[in-house]
Amino acid sequence: MKKLLLLPLLVLISACSSVGVPDGELLTNVLNTVIKSDAVQNASFVVTDGCTPSVINDIEFCDLLETKYSYTEGSLDQACVDICVGYRATCKTACDVCCGWACNCSSCKSGCDNDYKKCADGCTVFDITGGYDFKLQNVVGLGGMVVKSVSDPKATDVDNVSSIEIVFNIPEVTANAYYKIWQDPIPAMSGNVPVIATNVPVTAQASLIDKCGDGYYLHINSLDIQIPSNIYDSNALLEIIEIMGMTVEVVTDGIVDLNKMLLDFTNDFLDQEVIDILNGVLDDYQIAPSACLPSE
Repeated sequence: MKKLLLLPLLVLISACSSVGVPDGELLTNVLNTVIKSDAVQNASFVVTDGCTPSVINDIEFCDLLETKYSYTEGSLDQACVDICVGYRATCKTACDVCCGWACNCSSCKSGCDNDYKKCADGCTVFDITGGYDFKLQNVVGLGGMVVKSVSDPKATDVDNVSSIEIVFNIPEVTANAYYKIWQDPIPAMSGNVPVIATNVPVTAQASLIDKCGDGYYLHINSLDIQIPSNIYDSNALLEIIEIMGMTVEVVTDGIVDLNKMLLDFTNDFLDQEVIDILNGVLDDYQIAPSACLPSE
């Protein structure tokens, strides 16, 4: 089935093949054709057990990348406190009027402060709850990756194996993130925030292997997708935070945590998954005729 899916690639390879080591231009054309092939675009994988299957152009996270936080804090009934403050101010004004002829100023004002304390101590303390739930739902666009350049092969210490450097570009990646933010007494606000990143860079190192008598083959050894530094629209969230009366620091911690989760996921899982998908095709297909004969 894989060979049927890649018949256009074989036609390209046959047309471009020549005796000698394939150069960067030929390797660029071959890689771009491989990336666009159904065998690569339709290769499915699951990022976590029970999650919706993903393909490289639509990576589904389900609940894998999610961070939550909630808190409860005590708060005074400010309206009650304001009444006590007003009483103290009125009391001290009255002291100013009687000072020097009908009362002792110091004693009078001290009494006002004592009465204020009794008043404020009687004001109700009630709990305020708040928190957030941030979740990265999916990332779309990785399948649009394009090879921008491939270095000409350089010899290594291993016979018939050359090293090449590859530079990719992903024209547009969209991260779809869910948020829920709440703090009493305002009802929770939730929604989805798409964040679009353009020209996301990807670099890779690969080996060009001449299997004497068989042909040249390409194998990706390492790959690094340089993800955007922020997967949330900060301006949109700041507006919500202001409405809620929350401190910016509380929500910032959650965004930082989720960004780190995505970075760790990319480094620990996604980079290798893309390598495996590409090598699943490249390892089986001759890029050019061999430049050497098999040993006896």
